[in-house]
This record gives sequence, C-alpha cells and structure tokens, in this order.
Amino acid sequence: MEFFSDQELGVLPPTHEDITPEARDGILGIIRARVGDDAFGVDYPNPAEPEPNRDRPKKSEIRSQNAPRTGKGLRSPILFEVPPNPHKQRAESHPSEIFCQKRAGSEDIGTKQDCPDGNAITGTNLGALRDVVKGYRLCWPWDYPCEPDTYQLLDLVQFCYQKVAKPQRGSWHSYGKHYHLTFDRPAGQAEFREEVNLVFRRHGLVYELADNGQIQRLSPAILRDALATALFNTGDSHLDQMLESARDKFRDRDPAVRKESLEELWDAWERLKTVEPGKDKKESVARLLDKASSEGRFRDILEQEATELTGIGNSFMIRHTEMDKTPIETSEHVDYLFHRMFALIRLLLRRSGRGG
Repeated sequence: MEFFSDQELGVLPPTHEDITPEARDGILGIIRARVGDDAFGVDYPNPAEPEPNRDRPKKSEIRSQNAPRTGKGLRSPILFEVPPNPHKQRAESHPSEIFCQKRAGSEDIGTKQDCPDGNAITGTNLGALRDVVKGYRLCWPWDYPCEPDTYQLLDLVQFCYQKVAKPQRGSWHSYGKHYHLTFDRPAGQAEFREEVNLVFRRHGLVYELADNGQIQRLSPAILRDALATALFNTGDSHLDQMLESARDKFRDRDPAVRKESLEELWDAWERLKTVEPGKDKKESVARLLDKASSEGRFRDILEQEATELTGIGNSFMIRHTEMDKTPIETSEHVDYLFHRMFALIRLLLRRSGRGG
C-alpha cells in the first residue's frame, strides 16, 4: 500500500530508533487482527487429535449453560473459554474476549469451537498461544496495560512472523457451525511483513522486517546501497567472512551488536593490510594504497585516512577495552565510524580487484 502523502511528499527518512506509542499500537493491532482471523492456528490448532475412544459429544455437551439464548430457546455454543480478566474495570476499552466469542453460525473464519470429528483445524488454541507468548517473556496483546518497549515489541514481531500463516476456508461443518481451515504459510508471512514494514516506514523508524523473519536496522541512505551490493572476493576466505560478519552486525537492531560491527570491521582492516605481498605490513599496505590511486595528492589523502583510522581503532573502545580508551556512545557515532572505514576498505578492494 502506498499513501497519497508518500507519493506527493516522499516517505519519512528512517531516522527514529524508539518506537512511538502510535506505531506500537498499530503493530499490536496487526497482531490482534491476525489472532482474530486464526492465522496462528497452524502451529496452535484447535482442536487437537480426538481422545481415544471418545464418543461424539451430544449437542447438549457443547452448549453453553450461561450463554444468551438464541432462536427458539437454544443457547450459543461455547467457542472459547476466555481466562478471567484481571482488569475488569477496563474491559470496555480492552475487550480481550470480544473476538474470542463468535456467535453460532457466524461466517467468520475459524471459530474457537472444538470439532467433534477431530480431523481438521477449526481455529486457534488461544490458551496455548498465550502461554507460549508469555513463556517467551513476550507481551500478550490483550494484557492491560500492554506497553512493550521497542525491543520487546520487535521480539514479538519476530515471533509472530515465524508462526503466522494465511487461513483459508475449506468445507463448512454444519454440525459444529465452523469451517475447516487450511493454511498458506508463505502468503501469511508476506502479508504480515508488508503491514508491519508499512508501519515502520510511516513513522520513519530505522527497522525493517526481512523475509527471513529477522528485524534489521536500516543503514543510513548514503551507505545502504553500498552495503547491499558489496561483494567480498578478497582471495582470503577468513577476511571475506570478517567483512560479511561486520556488515551483518552493523544492520542488527541491537545497539550493542552494532558496536561489535566496528570491532569486526577494524579487525578486517588489519588483516586487509597484509593481503599484498611484502616483507612486512607497512610495505604490504603501501602497495595496496598504490593500487588505489596513481595520483600523488589523492594517494597522500588515502594514506592519511588509513593512518587516522588505524589510530581511531586503537584509541577508542573498538579493538581494545582498557580504561583509557574512549567509548562509542551513540548509534550515530557507530554510523559515522563504520561508514568512514567501510568506504576506505571498499575503495581498496575495488581498485585491487578484490570485489567491494
């Protein structure tokens, strides 16, 4: 989906790291809608296999004793047993039970009623889903208050992506008043990913849900294309691996992991200094810089940059952690230092025929 304002004014630049309450509620709303549509029924099905030697229940056994009467004095089936709401006073604004109790004969996909045949999925076992979510120390969207911080919410998004699937109606079971469901996992994940990423974009957030289900941090626009297209063919598999690891960590959503990307990149720099033949590292790096530029003044700039970046790696908490080292405090500083070192390394790799 593309909104008119995005077409006319352009999308917000991805600069915000903290998810706003509006964006948080939007993502929780997407998850609630998926739960209500039984999109998690494939991994948390209701019903399970029928119990051995269990007779088909009588209609009276699946009628609620307390449900309001419908039709000719009949009572609606129990579609799902909702746990007690510890926040009854806020039930009006946080009605966790509303979507769980569908009327008999409803055309909604996947009622929460057990199928007496026991041979098909008819909905989601919400109790099991809730217990697993809480078991993973994630926020259950119907708890009140449900105000996860940025990282708790991103964890929940990743969990939901792995479990979601698009429900598709099969045959109508007239006795149980429900459809038998089948599921399309790739389609459900694609739709979920698209909606979540739309919220991220509309709020200018630096996150993106990738097609592997991982949350990635978007790189600054000036660096994004270079990171995405860079190929590392240095002839040294260990160096290639170090550069790949630095790139992956830099795009991680965790600030601590992003700081680790600097250590990986600076270690790769030290190894890159030795890829050219020479009697020592100084001679090897000189040959590498010679290949980068034959113009004297630009060659001097590259040598000065290489010297300064080596000094930064030794004086900041990048490769060393002694008390006299300067810490890297902000994500913007990580962006700046990574961009600066990556630009030099990429130039040297490209000019020496080693990818980049």
